[in-house]
Formats: sequence, C-alpha cells, structure tokens
Amino acid sequence: MRGLNKTLVAGAACALLAACGGGSKSSTTSNSTTPPAPITSILETLPRDGSLTTGTGRQFSNSAINGTVHVPASGCLLLICTTPAHDEFPFDFQIASMAKANPGAAAGSAGADDLKLVVTGGTNSTGGTKTLSALFTDWATANSLLTGVKTSTDNGAVLSGFDATDYTPIAGGHIQAVVIDASATVPNLTYMGFAYWTATDVDPTDPTKNQFIVSGGSAFARSGYGTSPDLATIAGLPASATYLGKTVGTQVFPASNSVALIAGDFSLTANFGTGAVSAQITNLKRMDGSTPAGTPLPNITFTGASLSAPTATISGSGGTGMTTQYGTTTPDGPTALLGAFYGPKAEEAGGTWFVSGSNLVPGSTSNTQLSGAFGAVR
Repeated sequence: MRGLNKTLVAGAACALLAACGGGSKSSTTSNSTTPPAPITSILETLPRDGSLTTGTGRQFSNSAINGTVHVPASGCLLLICTTPAHDEFPFDFQIASMAKANPGAAAGSAGADDLKLVVTGGTNSTGGTKTLSALFTDWATANSLLTGVKTSTDNGAVLSGFDATDYTPIAGGHIQAVVIDASATVPNLTYMGFAYWTATDVDPTDPTKNQFIVSGGSAFARSGYGTSPDLATIAGLPASATYLGKTVGTQVFPASNSVALIAGDFSLTANFGTGAVSAQITNLKRMDGSTPAGTPLPNITFTGASLSAPTATISGSGGTGMTTQYGTTTPDGPTALLGAFYGPKAEEAGGTWFVSGSNLVPGSTSNTQLSGAFGAVR
C-alpha cells in the first residue's frame, strides 16, 4: 500500500515519537512476564496494484486490489476488508508480544532500552507458526508528537514459518520494522511501557512497492516486573481508581491509502468492586504535516469495559457490551479496549485500543480506523 508504506514507515523512521527508559528492578510481582497481548489494531495491507495469481498459492501479480485488512485476536469477527481476496491473504498475524531485550540491564546502561517484538499468526502447511520478529537497539529522540519520545528501526526484521506458496521475498529486499516508544511521556511510569510499531517488506528498486505492512500497539512490563497479581489479593487496593497517562497510535484512511500518527492524553477509571472500566482519550491530535501543532480530533470515550481480577486484565468491545463515542458520534464499525494492570499494587495500567467506522469523518462515508497503545499511572 503506497500511502501507508511511505507515510507510516518513513514518518516513524524520521523520529516522531518517544522512548521508554528501562532499568533492572529488585523485586517482581506474581506474574513474572508480560503475557502476549491480542492486537486490537493490527492492519495488514493488500498490494495497491496486485492480484492473487493462480497456481502459486497466494502470491501477487499486477491487477487492481486496494485495501486494508483489520484482523483482531478473535480472528475475523471484526474483519474490515475492501476485497474478497482476503480469504487467501497469508499475513494472518493476530498476537503481539513486546518485551525488554535485556531484562537484566541496569538503567542507563548499554542495551537497557532495547526492545524485542514477536508477532505471531496462523500456521503453515506443516503446522509451523508464522512469525515476525524484530529487535530495536539504536534509538533517536524526537519530541515532535510528545515530549520524551524515542524511535528505532530494525532493517533486519525476520519473517519465518511461511511456505513458498504463501510468500516470496522481494528480490534483494529486506523487512523493515519501526517502533515508537512513548513510555517516557508519562511521568513516574515505573512498571510498564507502551509503544506503537509497524513492519513492512522493502523493495530496494521501488520504495513505494511492498507486499505487506502490519502495525499495532503493545504494552510491556519493565525489567524485573510483570503484570499485577490477582487484584483480589492486593491489600489496600481502593474501591475505585483513576489512571492518567498518554496514548500514541495512528489514524488510517483505507480509501486513500494514507495514515497519520496521533497522540493525546489517556485516562482510565477502574471500579475494583464491580469490575467496571471506562476510559477517555482527550487532546487527541493528528500529526499529518498540515499544521506544526497537529490537527485536533474529537475525544474518544469507552464505557462498559470490564476487568478480570484473577488475571489483572482489561477487556471490552462493541460485541461484549462496551459503548464507544467519537466526539458526539457512535462509531458504526468495530471498537475495542484491551489492557492490563502493572505493579504489585496495580499502580499502573497499559494496553491498546481500536476505533473504526464510516461515520467518523464529516462529509465522508469512507471507513476510518484509529488505534493506539496507552500507559497510565494511578
């Protein structure tokens, strides 16, 4: 997808976001690792000018396919696709796991900020798992979107588990992954971090050409920590609490094959007695280059999500009774909010969100998708 490839990958590589400080910790919570997180905002492109060939499985040749595919963790329940060719689309990634690459590294030491990303999906013909992996080690600071941001690029990301009939690498090309780590944008964020990432294959002879691009948000535990223990076992946990932080992500316009980075304030309120969770995104701005300060977007409100005390997780979608407002509009497409609590006393919350619909842009009926990752402190 030409617009998506050039704008998101190149834009992110030019450092439009922020970094997570790392550091080893001396204690751990009962959950020692961050569980793989369902991707609420995974976006996979079909080639802008290509069709599936016959006889070679799922490769592409010249023709006219346009569109974005949204595949959440629940499979095709929330499928958004502008072409029936998705039935044979091989990049069915659904789960992302992000973690510190060097969990024992002391804060400020070499490698303390490095992150590893593993994205997994369906299986190949022999039962192997399709995987995308990337390692982010070289960081650049960029405060254009939010103060305190880092970005990193891995030009050696790896696809594995794909049959030759599923995917043929571009001759002389490589897989490029970019991460925008915004953890440092939230003061006193200690136990977790959050980031938005994208990956695509790159044709060295034509930077506008690619066979796939996939992106999503991730929250992850800092070194020495995991998600919170069973909330029911935490002494002194308040009846309800509000968490304040930030969010970063993208706004995608599939009809025009374009995307822009977005950022704003994030607040989440959890009632630990009833299990009810609500969240709001305010001061949201789209950084599309039209104005230096960004273009203001409507507030987004999620109401009716829920928490699971045993797993210290948050979940909600339009299909499970959660309601979503985009300004004064109720989105007519899928929405989702997923996350977890971090710290021994659930001091922090982080996760991902997704909003879509054909009624979000005044005067247009084209589908629009907004998604991001968030981190917040109680």
